[in-house]
Amino acid sequence: MLGISQNFLSMIEQGKSKISAELCLSLSKINVNLDWLITGQGEMFKTLPSEDRLVNIPDPTGDLAAAVRLLAEMPENKRRDCLNYIQDKKLLLDLQREIEKIKAD
Repeated sequence: MLGISQNFLSMIEQGKSKISAELCLSLSKINVNLDWLITGQGEMFKTLPSEDRLVNIPDPTGDLAAAVRLLAEMPENKRRDCLNYIQDKKLLLDLQREIEKIKAD
């Protein structure tokens, strides 16, 4: 997406290579907070991406949009915890549906 190799990204992460102004501009365009990138202060991403960048999913109650907004305000590690919880819940629901299908047959 940024036009850099995994090797170059690793070198940046290890402090062996510096980020160019062009790469900073590219990162800014994908919503990376440059203050965070340069100083480590603040959130990694500037703001929630505009709704036109989100997947177009029917959301008549607004629950999905509200969940996305709440997740966007959380620290990254807490968002991951929430995502893992949701994935576990979905797996359980899928298993429950399969069990119900088997019982119906």
